[in-house]
Amino acid sequence: MSVIPKTYLLLDACVLAGYYAPQTLSNRYATAAKRAAILVDSVKTGGAPHLRLITPEICVAEAQTVLSKHAHTGWTKKNKRDNSQSIHGKSYKSLKTEMRKDLHGARHIESIPLQRYHVLARNLITAVDHNLHLRQKNNERHVNALGGMDQLIAGVGVWLNRFLGEGRLLIVTTDYRLIKVLEKCRELSEKKAKEYGLLDVATDIGMEWRSSLYPEPIHLDTVSNKKLADHLGSWPLPAKVAKFKMRIRNKVTETDLDTLVGLYQALHLGRDNLPYSDTMDRLVMDFNRATGHDLKAGEVWHLLLRRLKKGLGKKERIKP
Repeated sequence: MSVIPKTYLLLDACVLAGYYAPQTLSNRYATAAKRAAILVDSVKTGGAPHLRLITPEICVAEAQTVLSKHAHTGWTKKNKRDNSQSIHGKSYKSLKTEMRKDLHGARHIESIPLQRYHVLARNLITAVDHNLHLRQKNNERHVNALGGMDQLIAGVGVWLNRFLGEGRLLIVTTDYRLIKVLEKCRELSEKKAKEYGLLDVATDIGMEWRSSLYPEPIHLDTVSNKKLADHLGSWPLPAKVAKFKMRIRNKVTETDLDTLVGLYQALHLGRDNLPYSDTMDRLVMDFNRATGHDLKAGEVWHLLLRRLKKGLGKKERIKP
């Protein structure tokens, strides 16, 4: 039985990419990288059923671009070995696969398609953004206005906050200006909102303007543990790790295992490429035919892994 989420967390592109490849957040946001791992892993393992992870589709595209950028680092003019932020070939492939599985069918993270009302809700952000003169914490450099994508992320947040119920959506980011703009929006008086023309904007898209329309932002790197616990119920979030033990229905002898290894070696295929492939189906069929068993693919795969780890050294393995 599924649990109805209490809180929705809208992840921006930097947090999404930072979960799969923490090095993309750099040392500057090391805390955010650790927190992203705790947050997403807890939801993925069922440790936080009261939370739902969502992200705009534009953030999925941006996160994929970030991963690609760090996997193809020729633009940095540095050797990959000398670049702590680079993603190596095999890791890049596995990260893309993991992201696809997490997003496919909203298995763990639900991507939200961009629609016209998200674009219109963006207009509830732009006037505040363009009138906010903001400097970095060291007061040395002016912080430029939000880009179009960041304004759209805020627009998606406004629309979903209204749709899901005010106070049930949090925007999770490491973007300093996005945080400050949303905080300013939430502090805005009706008089100031009218001066910015926001009351008319809200009316045009079927809303009644109020400061609570704007979702609360969380800066994943600087927010306190206490505030995270207040918002999410606890911090760090628990990760439910299920103990799984495969039960083989039939009694399998050592001779049967030797037969399985022989069939595997004859395939001339690396074991990482074996699961969920047509070759795996053939291996299961050949093994059952040779031994008289009727085991399923999961059982055969478990037996093969156990046998390879126990008694088949690297020198004996057949390279693909």
